[in-house]
Amino acid sequence: TMDQPVTVVINKDGDFGDLSIAASADSVKQELTGLPSWNGVKIAKPIVMPMVESGVIEIAPSGWKPFGNVNEASVTFFIMLGIVSFTVAATEMVVRQGGMITVPPYNSYSFKNVGTGKVMMTYCVVTP
Repeated sequence: TMDQPVTVVINKDGDFGDLSIAASADSVKQELTGLPSWNGVKIAKPIVMPMVESGVIEIAPSGWKPFGNVNEASVTFFIMLGIVSFTVAATEMVVRQGGMITVPPYNSYSFKNVGTGKVMMTYCVVTP
């Protein structure tokens, strides 16, 4: 089990440093449980590093995220549970459990839970 998410790693200069590179299922669940809901959306961000961020998003039935721009980053979502309607720029598409979608740099996107149960999805943001 991972009780301690901070690990000693080597940075680009060859020096050792502490960086959170892993999160246990319990720590992610605990973070989601303690978060306030924003339009029915909760986002756990256990891994945040320079140029990369990843975590888990829980969306209540009818929960939604308004449009936001990714700027120079790209964001990939993997749907673990449920059905989500994504709008990327002017294109709307439905992504079901087991599917994934990537929002390319410089695009706006939004999403909404269009199923009857909660949605669980992972995300990864990569910034150049």
